[in-house]
Amino acid sequence: CLWLCLYAKLGELCVDPRPAVRKSAGQTLFSTIGAHGTLLQHSTWHTVIWKVLFHLLDRVRESSTTADKEKIESGGGNILIHHSRDTAEKQWAETWVLTLAGIARIFNTRRYLLQSLGTVDSYLCLRQDFYIDILVLQMYFAQIRHFNFHLDYIYNSFL
Repeated sequence: CLWLCLYAKLGELCVDPRPAVRKSAGQTLFSTIGAHGTLLQHSTWHTVIWKVLFHLLDRVRESSTTADKEKIESGGGNILIHHSRDTAEKQWAETWVLTLAGIARIFNTRRYLLQSLGTVDSYLCLRQDFYIDILVLQMYFAQIRHFNFHLDYIYNSFL
C-alpha cells in the first residue's frame, strides 16, 4: 500500500537527529493519517498502529531516554537557544510529547473505527507503557512547567 510506504518513511524522519526535521515530519505524518485515514482498509489500520505509530513511539522513547544531557552551545553568532530546548534530552522529550499527542489525536478521531474493529482496547492494554510514558513526561516537564496541558490532554483522551 502506498500509504504505508509514505507513513513508514515519515516515521523514519520523525527520529532524525535534527529537531526541526523531526517536528515537521511528525506534523506531516499525523496530519496525513488524520486526513487520509478513511482511505485505508480496515485491515491496514492494524499495520498502521503497530508498525508505524507504536514502532515510532518506541524509537522516540529510546532516543529520548538516551539523549545527551549536556547543554547545546549556540555556536556563537546571534542565535540563542531557549533554556527549555538547550539539551538534546529536552529536544527529544519535546519530540516524545508531540508523538504522544499525535497518536492520541489519531486514536481520538478514529476511535469509532478502531472500536468497530474491536482492537483499540487490545492495543492500549498491550501497550500500557503508553500511559507510563505520559506520566514520566509529566513528571519531567513539571520541573520546567512546559507541555503540561498537552500531556493532560493526551492522558484524558484515553480515559
